[in-house]
Amino acid sequence: MDLNSINKLLNNKDNCYHGHGTNGDRNKINSIMNKGIRCSHDTMYFTTDPIGIGGDIDFDKLNNWPFLKADYIIVVSNPIRFNILELSELYTYQKGFDAFCYDYEGDEVLSQGKYVLPELIVGCYNVKEKTFEKNNRYYELLSEEEQKKVIDTIKKNYAQTIEDACGLETYKEVLKELPEWEFPLTDEECESLIKNDSTPRMYI
Repeated sequence: MDLNSINKLLNNKDNCYHGHGTNGDRNKINSIMNKGIRCSHDTMYFTTDPIGIGGDIDFDKLNNWPFLKADYIIVVSNPIRFNILELSELYTYQKGFDAFCYDYEGDEVLSQGKYVLPELIVGCYNVKEKTFEKNNRYYELLSEEEQKKVIDTIKKNYAQTIEDACGLETYKEVLKELPEWEFPLTDEECESLIKNDSTPRMYI
């Protein structure tokens, strides 16, 4: 897959794409594709770095990763409408991408914690070979029913993160003063997602 083909794959203008550099072997890459990216400090905020909006990817950054002389860049796709406004007074600072993560409870203590949903991983960019390996579990490649399950998981994470931080009603009032931000959930969704919530937020 050449750079033009990769750019066509990463062309959803409703998504912001992020990268995570790694020098892991094949087993590590496979683990990331299947389980997701383990979050540094339990947040995606410290785990990935933006590489562009759909159709406008910064390939110079991909090929010269600023944080690590990485052999591979794991590319993550985030639906922009579920980004969370980060304000210290709302207790949402560094929680901007928490809707895209889940709580993984592995068999080993070191593997536990928050992970980026594997269904949001588009694939793996090979820096040396300038090739891209698609993740077959990426949500845009799934059936409509499976895509809905992924989006429903994101919606639930979004609502619960905000409710735990400052409350949904307070958050919505703040967004009314910011025309560039839109609240992506209906009142019915807010009520159903928060009411009697006892389901762990994890990937499907």
